[in-house]
Amino acid sequence: MAIEAWAKLLSGWDGFELVEVEEHPVGPQQPVPEIVLRLRAVPGYPKRCSRCGEPVVEIHDVSERRVRDLPVFDWDTWVVFPRARLACPRCGPTVEAVPWLDRYQRMTTRLAEKIAR
Repeated sequence: MAIEAWAKLLSGWDGFELVEVEEHPVGPQQPVPEIVLRLRAVPGYPKRCSRCGEPVVEIHDVSERRVRDLPVFDWDTWVVFPRARLACPRCGPTVEAVPWLDRYQRMTTRLAEKIAR
């Protein structure tokens, strides 16, 4: 499936855009099929402090984060994206706020809401 089709089908990552989709079918090392969606930050999209919510310009560093998302058919779905550590002038060092991911969560908010229902 083309990346544009995946992006239309699986959207909702404010501040990020889909750049790659990896499919890992069942195999000897892979007991459950999975899809890995790789995102990148949208250039020019403001990064916000996860504590006060204010826009922050200064980025301390960026690390890759991997979280679960809603399954696609019977395939487990993982989202891999760069998460920035910010130097907020009001709060000090913190991570950027990601609207679709609650603080300290290892799954997207839509997966958490689906599980709660």
